[in-house]
Amino acid sequence: MEGSGSSIGGFLMFIALAIIGVIIILGLLLFAAAFLVVLVPLIVILLVVGAAKGWWKKRHPPKELESPEDYF
Repeated sequence: MEGSGSSIGGFLMFIALAIIGVIIILGLLLFAAAFLVVLVPLIVILLVVGAAKGWWKKRHPPKELESPEDYF
């Protein structure tokens, strides 16, 4: 009988560790998904802003100052 109780305890320990493992794996996957949900739009926004700034500088070059009136 003692062997039967030991196997039940081992089975319960296995189930507990399996549940903890699944919770940890799902937590990591959830963190990765949330990280990507934030990171991907941020990178897209930064790329669009950088492209817009480059386009703006190309279309609107800095004014060349020639006379003293241009400085005021």
